Amino acid sequence: AMETGLSDEASALIEAIAARLAAMSEEEQLSLLASDGMLVKRPLAVTEERVIPGFRPAEWEALKK
Repeated sequence: AMETGLSDEASALIEAIAARLAAMSEEEQLSLLASDGMLVKRPLAVTEERVIPGFRPAEWEALKK
């Protein structure tokens, strides 16, 4: 298993949610995200062409070009 630095409880919660996602409709997935903002990786850069989750300075700089 990959070392994440998360507590065992947090890792278990993430694994449980990930297992549920595959069986969920897109509407159910969006509802889950809307119910708990902590599930969204931040920051989130959104353009007309793509979405960049997380802190990725190189990709953000590429957007300026």
